[in-house]
Amino acid sequence: MKDFVKGRKIYTRTYNKCDPSLVVVERAKRRLGETKYNPFYNNCEHFARYCKVGIPISDQVENYKSLVGNSGIDASDALLNNGKSIVDTTQNLMKTTLDKISNFWKNDNDDDDGFFEYY
Repeated sequence: MKDFVKGRKIYTRTYNKCDPSLVVVERAKRRLGETKYNPFYNNCEHFARYCKVGIPISDQVENYKSLVGNSGIDASDALLNNGKSIVDTTQNLMKTTLDKISNFWKNDNDDDDGFFEYY
């Protein structure tokens, strides 16, 4: 356990009622190798609760949902999943714009008419 947590805090939950250990272990084994992690719909808390009581629910997500609603969860998930493409697109746009500005000033031959085109 010490190697796994690497000095981080471990959070535990006490269940008043849970399924027998063999059922819990079988549920966990069935999901070995699963690669569909999602912080809003399939995170480690969903997994642990599913293994223990058969219901995949996350108190953390439910608390967040109470603040932002289902639409907020969907929007957060979309941002998270599309975040890399949004960042890449923004970076490309910024680079293109900065290149145009740089070229504008490099190629300025003192006949500036005061007009600057924005893209």
